[in-house]
Amino acid sequence: MAERRGGGPGGEPSGDPPATGAPPDESPAIGETVVEPSQDVPSTIAPRSLISNTYRVEALIATGGMGEVYRARNVEMDTLHAVKTIKPEFAGDQRIIDLFRREAKVLRDLRSDVIVGNDGVIRDEADRVYLVMEYIEGESLSAVLERGPLPPVDVRRLRDRLAKGLAAAHDNDVIHRDMSPDNVILQHGRLDRAKIIDFGIAKLVNPGAVTVLGAEFAGKYAFASPEQLDPAESTVDARSDIYSLGLVLAAMAAGKPLDMGTSLTSVVESRKTVPDLSAVPSELHDELAAMLQPDPADRPQSMRDLLTPDQDEGPKWRLMAAAAIAAAVAVAIAVDVFWPRPPDRPAIGDAIDRALSGFICASLTATLTEALDVSVAGFVSSADDIRRLRSKLMAVDGVAGVTDLPDVRPWPFCQAIGVIETQAGLDAGQSGKPIIEPNNPSLVYSEGESLLVSVAATTLYDGYLYVDFIDKLGDIDHLLPSSDRGDNHLAAGEAVRLGGAKYVIRPPFGTDMIVAIATPTPLFAEPRPDTEPASAYLQALSEALTVVANQRLAQPAIGSYVFIISRPPE
Repeated sequence: MAERRGGGPGGEPSGDPPATGAPPDESPAIGETVVEPSQDVPSTIAPRSLISNTYRVEALIATGGMGEVYRARNVEMDTLHAVKTIKPEFAGDQRIIDLFRREAKVLRDLRSDVIVGNDGVIRDEADRVYLVMEYIEGESLSAVLERGPLPPVDVRRLRDRLAKGLAAAHDNDVIHRDMSPDNVILQHGRLDRAKIIDFGIAKLVNPGAVTVLGAEFAGKYAFASPEQLDPAESTVDARSDIYSLGLVLAAMAAGKPLDMGTSLTSVVESRKTVPDLSAVPSELHDELAAMLQPDPADRPQSMRDLLTPDQDEGPKWRLMAAAAIAAAVAVAIAVDVFWPRPPDRPAIGDAIDRALSGFICASLTATLTEALDVSVAGFVSSADDIRRLRSKLMAVDGVAGVTDLPDVRPWPFCQAIGVIETQAGLDAGQSGKPIIEPNNPSLVYSEGESLLVSVAATTLYDGYLYVDFIDKLGDIDHLLPSSDRGDNHLAAGEAVRLGGAKYVIRPPFGTDMIVAIATPTPLFAEPRPDTEPASAYLQALSEALTVVANQRLAQPAIGSYVFIISRPPE
């Protein structure tokens, strides 16, 4: 049997996953405007290289016009960092070196949880300079934008988060000048953990948008302010970032960037009036139009002018003298204003139930606390579903906040969990599930390690045991029964050992799933292939479990599962 590419046995992926979901983008983000390198892009610094006797290079994670960014681990502290360096072809260009140093100094003085952190500048034995930054795990707003628009409530939350970070930059006399969806990263996929990156571009100085970076426009035409394109404009200040942020927010609300021109002439012309906002929800028109005024003097004058007033303080109670209470009550009745009434918890609960509906490949349950916070358990299939769920819950009248959110289990894992929990699950507190024990108790495997699994059958009855390895690419390997071991009838509690030398961890790395299902009767009349697409098998498994349930046997089908994680060697 071939070695698996993603953490176990098997071959190449067997087709695209179905429309029930797809694995989320797990690519990390870093502190530079970049494009993810393809496999054809060579790495200047070889993996496993040690920079300045401190940072062990793990991978080239992104490349930009002048620099490269690597994921590297501090060997003394065992912490991950994004390490940025100038490309060799620019190493002798003093303009680029000055720009690089300027970015390092800018980040050094900025202290905000909304701005990528700076861990310092180092120099290696070859006299190359490196900017060491916070390593951000997440996806860019550009990736979110590809999946469609954000609802207005999330657009405003994003506005407040980014305005807070840009206000901190402006307080330090730093103007970003390149706000765009590429330069915002959602750490762990969360809007409330958005981070602003890339403070490295130079100010535009001529009508052709030529900068110290060369003839290429340092920034994005689609998100540049009018004054950045005007050769007669000497001041590009905080109001320029307000305009660019307005275009970012409008794009997120519309699900695509606004049409702001493609040539220099059309780009300039499109900024002489407020852009067309017809693709944006009408409730956002006024606030976005204010940010997108052609004249900086007509826009909000600071980022703090954009922030939503704090609405989390609750009602303000005033202490009144006893003689004034009667008058206050009379006034309240006269204008039909009353003291806050107790919340209608049943109505809130019904609205929460409606908010939990409409998610594909998901299982959700919610709890409403005494403080009217919502805690959600279960799983959804993508980070986008997490975003939509939070938005729907926060829109429920009476909900104060969302304290816990479900796990993300992309397809095929979400479908497998659904089959097991609905068709082969035990009630809470019941024992008897098959026990799965991988040979690494931490459940974390490095490249080259062998996967060996001990699986014990249910203790409730003699029967049949099915053990499957489900990978992130959408394939399933049948460990038991298989062509190597066809007999899967086990006594109650009997254990088998599966895997070993044939099952070696290989890229791509990430999460995989091991499933064990005990049944009183065989599930399939004919042997299944050792490897097959998850879409075909999970459908067949569900149908087979339905047959078992319809037989009304004394003993039910019982399933269990564990997740393992694979990663590159340290």
